[in-house]
Amino acid sequence: MKIKIENKNILNIFAHPDDDAFGPGGTIIKLSKKNNIFEILLTNGQSGTNQITGKKDKNLGIIRKKESKNSVKILGIKKIFFLNYQDGQLSNNLYHEIAKKIEKIIKKFKIDIILTYEPRGVSGHIDHVFASMISSYLALKNNLEILYFCLEENQRKTIKDYFIYFPPGYKKNEIDLEFDISDFLEEKIKSIQCHKSQSKDGRLIINNLIKNKSYLKEFFIYKNFKKNY
Repeated sequence: MKIKIENKNILNIFAHPDDDAFGPGGTIIKLSKKNNIFEILLTNGQSGTNQITGKKDKNLGIIRKKESKNSVKILGIKKIFFLNYQDGQLSNNLYHEIAKKIEKIIKKFKIDIILTYEPRGVSGHIDHVFASMISSYLALKNNLEILYFCLEENQRKTIKDYFIYFPPGYKKNEIDLEFDISDFLEEKIKSIQCHKSQSKDGRLIINNLIKNKSYLKEFFIYKNFKKNY
């Protein structure tokens, strides 16, 4: 499928501060050259572990928020919004409250396209699934296009399972778009390195980028809710 994405207002919707750089960071950089990109992070990632110390850190949310602000400058994001919800506690009870906040941003910046994780959250993380679900709801309600970042099945095979369920990758015939990020590899790595408190995970992703050529492409499922509905 050939889709021209130029002169659009794009809104990234993610759960955690590193979901952009660690995921479709290369595509975000590429799209930022010819589009206006905004971003919403639902949480500050405050419930995780500081991977520098290996311990829980009561200030982790503040640290990760600062790291994200540095990272998005490299990704080319024009403006970032933090909704400051609790990491790991996104649920149905918050669904419409969060949707209303995001919808205000969609209307204010006249968003054309939402970019988020695929419906299974790529890694199976419930916060990712929530972000994807709410993105689908808002795309449908506001007649928007949506790009769901996903892993191709050969990429998925290089990643060890974690969480309770790590879904399989997508077959080539299930994928609509692919972006070659070779020209933006250095910038993507720099954006990942901004997330120092998550450096262990970051190093694994950087190693994959350097050693596995399949990661020089980023894959997406595309839906146009305005056209289809």
